[in-house]
Amino acid sequence: MSYAIANIIYGIPFTDEIQNRIEPEGVLNEEIDGPEDLGFQMLYSGSSGVRPGFCGVMLYRFDECSEPFSISQLILKPTAEQKAEAEAKIAELPKDVREVCLPLDTYIVWSSS
Repeated sequence: MSYAIANIIYGIPFTDEIQNRIEPEGVLNEEIDGPEDLGFQMLYSGSSGVRPGFCGVMLYRFDECSEPFSISQLILKPTAEQKAEAEAKIAELPKDVREVCLPLDTYIVWSSS
């Protein structure tokens, strides 16, 4: 049985716009096989055509099978070090990819088991 996983990240989520920019624009070549080679961390989603992923840092994750927990336990704000790490990773992305990225922020990126 598959279940949903909420990945709370500080950075930018991988979107269709990014995917479309990577492939048709010719960013992918012999040295770059996919988004991972550009700095994106791709997540699993077996039952969906959506490719979940992000560039930045993972703050917290939980799934629908988790025991109940207090929302106040969620880590939603990055530390100064995490902010610097995410900014450095995003700065490494090609300029034409950065142009179509959502703003740097805290997001939930859904994946599945």
